Amino acid sequence: MRPLLFKVPAVDDRSFRVEQDDLPHFYGQLHFHPEIQLTLIQQGNGTLIAGDRIDRFAP
Repeated sequence: MRPLLFKVPAVDDRSFRVEQDDLPHFYGQLHFHPEIQLTLIQQGNGTLIAGDRIDRFAP
């Protein structure tokens, strides 16, 4: 699977943005972007691919 370049929408000149998703699953497409992304997982489990690392995740 080839990763896609994901464009994070810019709304103004803020340093960071917060986005809350209440979905039954994560965005399933392997992607990359130059921004730093922090993710809080409150429930569920699975496999996370980030950079050159593949790891399990859980709450």
